[in-house]
Amino acid sequence: MNCSQYKHAAPALVSCVPVKRSLVVQPSTSLLEKAPCLSSYYMRLYGMDIVSSMKALPINHAIRGAIEQVSLYYNFRRKPA
Repeated sequence: MNCSQYKHAAPALVSCVPVKRSLVVQPSTSLLEKAPCLSSYYMRLYGMDIVSSMKALPINHAIRGAIEQVSLYYNFRRKPA
């Protein structure tokens, strides 16, 4: 799904503070058009796990939690007969 299909979509740079500080000039419109649409990724996450998608965590905590969930799933799933 393209971000331009949303009602109030305006491309904007969403990044961490160090990256924003390192930019000398504002990103061009053509560069922002190639950037991924965050709302579509959020909707994918929401479809997989509603509870986890509601939590706002730092990236290192979110990755660790995701790895733990996947590890638990594969450790305790039923083995095929």
